[in-house]
Amino acid sequence: IYTLSLHDALPIYQPGDVLTGFIVALLAQGWPAEAALPAAVHLHGAAADRLAANGIGPIGLTAGELIDSARCCLNQWITNQTSHHVPETF
Repeated sequence: IYTLSLHDALPIYQPGDVLTGFIVALLAQGWPAEAALPAAVHLHGAAADRLAANGIGPIGLTAGELIDSARCCLNQWITNQTSHHVPETF
């Protein structure tokens, strides 16, 4: 899986646990694995990009901030399904 988001903060704080949590959360909601994995990777990067756009990070970025940002991103994607690449499981 490749993502266009290459935010500098992601390798700093070991975000693997957060990414794993995103994948598991989507799977738990009934997403098929082939949709959950790329969606979680994209969500992970988009959340970091959103924080960076608001002047947060890369130094001092916390997992909790990434999770809160991801929630905002996912809710925005759900609201704007027609203009974003959201898996058809919605």
